[in-house]
Amino acid sequence: MRSRMIAFCCGVFAVSRLAVLPAISAWWLLLPALVCFAALLRAGWRLALIGSAGLGLCWALLVALQQMQEVLPGYLEGRDFWVRGEVSGLPQRNDRALQFVFELERSCFALLL
Repeated sequence: MRSRMIAFCCGVFAVSRLAVLPAISAWWLLLPALVCFAALLRAGWRLALIGSAGLGLCWALLVALQQMQEVLPGYLEGRDFWVRGEVSGLPQRNDRALQFVFELERSCFALLL
């Protein structure tokens, strides 16, 4: 059981080392791969390790996809628009940035050139 957990973590670690996530067109391969890796868990010991690593890989890619959906869409990058909202927490500083939670009420896109 412990070796399967380590293999799962290795799959997650492999995704964290990727410089770029796979293209969106490759995500449709994730579901069949997930089913195959789950089937390998019922097989022998060595195949179960491969299945565990694969499940970790698929799980981390699915979480990454979910996180990427919350990012500003590419067609809005570089454009000016107004937003209205409320800062709902104190700013937090780390070594690279100053961050705060902003709750969006509404946005108005202004195409200022």
